[in-house]
Amino acid sequence: MAAAASGAARGAHSTCLFRSLVAFALLARRRHDAAIHLGANREGGLSFHAWITIACSVVEPQDDSRYVSLWHHRAPIDRRHHRVGVQGGRHPRDVAEAASSD
Repeated sequence: MAAAASGAARGAHSTCLFRSLVAFALLARRRHDAAIHLGANREGGLSFHAWITIACSVVEPQDDSRYVSLWHHRAPIDRRHHRVGVQGGRHPRDVAEAASSD
């Protein structure tokens, strides 16, 4: 999470959405059971927030129960092969290369 915060601080956008996207990408790449959530304020008003969970536990921010999740996405992990994005035992890049060589 520190890497995501550091990257966001140096980038053009230091919003919760940008930090969450960076953290989600880093965690998914390292095969963590991560999910990104987009939500809205429970108490009304027009306030939105993005956060990360690992194994259903909120990681960033630590505990902000003011928001309810409206949408979430889990990292696509195939634990049989321990690679992100592997489907059917073949990485999408390998499938594309095989198709182009035909």
